[in-house]
Amino acid sequence: MRNSNVTSFTRTVMELDRAINKYYFQIFKQWGLTANGYLALYTLHKSPRGMEPACLADELGVQRQLVTALINDFDRRGFIVKKENNKDHRRKFISLSRRGKLFTKDVMDHVLAADAEALSGFSQEELDRMMDFCRRYYERLPKIQ
Repeated sequence: MRNSNVTSFTRTVMELDRAINKYYFQIFKQWGLTANGYLALYTLHKSPRGMEPACLADELGVQRQLVTALINDFDRRGFIVKKENNKDHRRKFISLSRRGKLFTKDVMDHVLAADAEALSGFSQEELDRMMDFCRRYYERLPKIQ
């Protein structure tokens, strides 16, 4: 691929990424969330037994201080339950409370409905090809150490 094509491709990917993120940020804002807040709730939703805050930070690829702020916000809103580790009382386990599960489901349903509407104009073959292209592109990106 010529350098000008790479530059054009990269610019287009960045612009699309920014536009898509802006769209999702607007959705999350309606629920009083940031993108990281949504991803944290989604991650806790996928881990019904809960996890330690440090593991959540690693899973999200963010600093632990950010997760601490998210946990404090979720705690104030009644979205999480904190449990002490029986072996080390300094370590906490967090999981979604009933209220947190219901809230997360509502937000996820809203996001999925928006996604379904956006994807409804594509055939299954087009969706499969799009996912294949995206996956292959991601897999070929150089690994960051």
